[in-house]
Amino acid sequence: MDLKLTPVAQELQVSIQTVKNWVKAFPAHFSDTAQRKTNKRYTPADMETLERINQFRQVDGLSIEEIKEILPVIPQDFEPEQTGEVQTQEVSQLMANMWATFEHQHNESMQAKNETIEVLREENKRLKKWRIGKG
Repeated sequence: MDLKLTPVAQELQVSIQTVKNWVKAFPAHFSDTAQRKTNKRYTPADMETLERINQFRQVDGLSIEEIKEILPVIPQDFEPEQTGEVQTQEVSQLMANMWATFEHQHNESMQAKNETIEVLREENKRLKKWRIGKG
């Protein structure tokens, strides 16, 4: 059963505008009914995509640009059983490459965050010493 915009946003615990922004940012991943200007309806496949985006944003802390690089662009009517072995291998290779890209970017992002944390810890120590010296 297709859902309207407000229940979708409530289920995801995000604003209506956030759902609209995600659909606009990832149009290849959503049904035509989700992309209407009015009377939007979200299919179960649309909900799965929104839940994945929400996971990437809220839990993994990825930016929209990072998600664009890892969210595979596979047509909604894609059925691996009908593609044949060669195309299935191509899709497998594509997914492996996308995973490697995601993993590399995630590791770089985590390294940068860890470096920032270390800088902040050092600054915190410096400020504590300064405060003790003032007191």
